[in-house]
Amino acid sequence: MPQESINKIRENIKELSIKYEYLEKKVSNIDSNIDKKLEEINRGNQSLQLLISNIEKKLKHIDELKKENQILKKKIVELEKKISSEKPEKQVKKITLDKFLTEINKSLISFEEGTKVTKNKLFKVADVQIELKSFIDIEENGNIKMAIPSSTEEIDANLLSKINLKLSPVLFKEEEWIELPNLIGISQKDAEKTLKKLGVKNIEIEKKESPYPSGTVIGQEPEPYTEIKEDVKVKLIISV
Repeated sequence: MPQESINKIRENIKELSIKYEYLEKKVSNIDSNIDKKLEEINRGNQSLQLLISNIEKKLKHIDELKKENQILKKKIVELEKKISSEKPEKQVKKITLDKFLTEINKSLISFEEGTKVTKNKLFKVADVQIELKSFIDIEENGNIKMAIPSSTEEIDANLLSKINLKLSPVLFKEEEWIELPNLIGISQKDAEKTLKKLGVKNIEIEKKESPYPSGTVIGQEPEPYTEIKEDVKVKLIISV
């Protein structure tokens, strides 16, 4: 065999040897990676097994709670039946608005009588506001319908939610009688001043010729010492 061919075969063998070493290292690395992956998978499986075990325990606990809940529900139903059988049904009071307003009016009169403080002062109800709950219904098209009961329709007394009363003080004076003094012989100015001081509001002046000095009161109506009310007219007859 020629030397050249032998050299070529040797080179091929050397190349094959290098490739074999490379492949051997590659396979070794792959085996190592596979072992690592298997270890990771094993650890993952262990974690999953623990997780599954915990979930199973929790599911078991949930089942136990459900059973206890069902038992409690049965006991509650039994207690409600027992209570409903022992407790008499409360009768709902009905009232019409007309009757209600009549009773309110009576109560307000009594209320005003009871709010007198002194004989010269009292409180009266200045404003009454009644808040009435309305019936609310939802129609098929979704619109909200509100219905206020009529004055004669009987309604649940609980619908009358609030009544506001506003009180205002009222001052008044008892009617007083004024005793007219004798004004004859004094001047018109002094006579008017005296009457106004007494509270007389309506003074009429009539002038008449007389022998007395001008501006002197020569007569009066009503007569002296007559008792009158403050709005009664008093006539003074004045000399001219």
